[in-house]
Amino acid sequence: MDFDKIELRDYLFNPLTILTVRDKDKLEKIDKLLPYSTGFEIECSIKKSYKDANFEKIPFIMDVGGGEGEIRYRIPNGIKGLICLYFISEQLKLDAILNPGSGIHYHIDCGGAGVLYESLKDLLYRSIHSSVILRDSILTELDTWNYKGTFNTRNIGEGYHYIRFNSDFHTMEFRIGEMTFDYNILIKRIYHANNIVLNVKKVILINPYNSYIPLTIDDFNKIKLFIEWQTNYQVNSINVSKIISQPKVNINNVIQSRVKRI
Repeated sequence: MDFDKIELRDYLFNPLTILTVRDKDKLEKIDKLLPYSTGFEIECSIKKSYKDANFEKIPFIMDVGGGEGEIRYRIPNGIKGLICLYFISEQLKLDAILNPGSGIHYHIDCGGAGVLYESLKDLLYRSIHSSVILRDSILTELDTWNYKGTFNTRNIGEGYHYIRFNSDFHTMEFRIGEMTFDYNILIKRIYHANNIVLNVKKVILINPYNSYIPLTIDDFNKIKLFIEWQTNYQVNSINVSKIISQPKVNINNVIQSRVKRI
């Protein structure tokens, strides 16, 4: 069964609706929308209510760190990453304060595919810089991000550029994201950055995808419990600047239907 790009886009921007999908081929295609684990650093302030523990509760989250001035998260690849990012976005609206004068750095994992990062980095770097067409096409794509700052130069390398090869995190770091807690903008940038890395890996003939692993009933229950916790947290929060979005699916009905099929 095939489905068009419009439907794919709908799942990308409404990740909880993925929970209602049962067709394996469709799920595998959705999973490939986010091929790599992605970290991101947000340079912002936090409210008194902010606790790492609030974010560590989020299903599938891989890492939580930082504090006042900069907070950091890492999400897995695939469907789990989309759902995880959605919940991070909603929790940020409750616990953090936007800093319009700063931005977000996105770290796309480049340490997989059975290749040591330094070797892969060298392949990626040589591939990009040996082809003026490839390098210029990447930078032209990134011009659509409308970076307004002056700190990062329009280049690709290991310094303060649009893209930096980050040996500490084994990533390609996209340093020109605008300040936002909005899921639609976050996923738009993360999806774009993932696709740039994906296309470069294809050039150097590396298998660009991870294997699809279906969500389990335990995964669905973790999502359900977090939705309940986050809803209660919202109700009890003081000085909430923006009410979090309500899920568009009935998670209890989804879980019950899945259990009946086992």
